[in-house]
Amino acid sequence: MAEAKLAHQFVVYSEWRTALVGSICDYRSWLNEQELSDAQIDWRITHLLERLREDKLIVAFVAEFSRGKSELINAIFFADYGQRLLPSSVGRTTMCPTELLYGSTKPT
Repeated sequence: MAEAKLAHQFVVYSEWRTALVGSICDYRSWLNEQELSDAQIDWRITHLLERLREDKLIVAFVAEFSRGKSELINAIFFADYGQRLLPSSVGRTTMCPTELLYGSTKPT
């Protein structure tokens, strides 16, 4: 239950950022229609939009060796798939730093 809620909050955060980009673009259009924009304002808005589009959410799990980090990641992000992505059974562990990436624009 809590795992689904956390994953849902990630989705909500992503949707909020997408809506924010849309609102900023609408604001830029309004400024141009009202002839209130100048080069400095346009540069700042462009810079802000670039940062929002390139920004990514980073979640880190840090603890001692064999404390259940991989099992927690499997439960939070991969429970709906019916299998574990990261090794977490006896004798099989993630022995080194591991990075998992997701991007809707990246190939799977």
